[in-house]
Amino acid sequence: ILFSWIKKNYPTADVEYEVYIPETGQIADVFVKHTEAGLAGIRWAFEFQHSPLSSTDWEKRHELYQSVGIQDFWILDKAKYMKFSTAQGITDARLRKDLETTIYNETGLCYFLDLEAMELTIDFEFTSSWDRKIINRKEVYTEYIYHHPIKHSGHINEIRVRMNEEFRYGVLLYNDIEKQMEASLS
Repeated sequence: ILFSWIKKNYPTADVEYEVYIPETGQIADVFVKHTEAGLAGIRWAFEFQHSPLSSTDWEKRHELYQSVGIQDFWILDKAKYMKFSTAQGITDARLRKDLETTIYNETGLCYFLDLEAMELTIDFEFTSSWDRKIINRKEVYTEYIYHHPIKHSGHINEIRVRMNEEFRYGVLLYNDIEKQMEASLS
């Protein structure tokens, strides 16, 4: 899905999958070398993460890409990584694990791909609420975290890369949420 999307949107770029990068010793799931005007010299590594990965291992791999000037896009398998609270009376509250929290804290964004629906979910802003319950005569407060807005997914065909010209850094987004993402993007 990612390979086809990149080839369609960047037809003049050199796009390959399962590429060994000698500079870092890593294998990128999809590797892009741009040659077209405006993007010439920019390299992207797209990593689709389905299997378990510790946040420490992610940080090492992310730093390796950064150290050689490759921008890495980490796309998590939505079925595997996006989980919701099952607490009674609570809907849409997210259970954020260490990997996606670390990616979000480092980059300000986190991406999830639904392979069946071919939708990309883009995390860029969270809010929380607290629930108060009395359990065994004690007050217990539980924090629930929600993505704001709740709807923040778009079909892969709607997704595009928005480049920051000064830093030559790109983010994935789609038109319907670009205005809402503006604070995160700046």
